[in-house]
Formats: sequence, structure tokens, C-alpha cells
Amino acid sequence: MKGVDVWGQTQRSYPSPYTDARYSSSNITSGNHQYPTYFVGSIKNAIVGFNSRLGPTYAYPMAVYKNGQFVGFKHQPGTKLTK
Repeated sequence: MKGVDVWGQTQRSYPSPYTDARYSSSNITSGNHQYPTYFVGSIKNAIVGFNSRLGPTYAYPMAVYKNGQFVGFKHQPGTKLTK
């Protein structure tokens, strides 16, 4: 395909209501995802929520390619935790 951005995770993917942070709520862990839900890259076993002393974990940006060439790393568009 030409002229198409192809996005891919650089780490394992997990559901989160934010594009730039991995956040796990009781709804997400029970499989009851609320709209919108994004799949974000994170390190395995790093699930934390807002009630944790550590807070949400960083979501790694996705690798973006166009016409077979690396463009850069970006968080997908959508709801962000940080402004």
C-alpha cells in the first residue's frame, strides 16, 4: 500500500481508556470495557490503577511507518491522561 500510515505496538498490548497511559479498572479486568477503549503498549505485569500508590503506568508509543519507511513513534489519537 502506498501513502498509508501503518501503526504497530512496540510492547505487549493491554486495554486502557487512555492512549498515553495504561490504566486498569475493575470494569476492564472483568471484561466490561467502556467506550472508548484503546490497546496500549506496556510492560507485562505492570497493571496499576488510580487507587494504586504508583498510579497509572506509561503507555509506550506506537511505531509508525509510511511506504515502508519508519516515520517515528507516536501515541494514537484519542483520550489522553496527560495534557
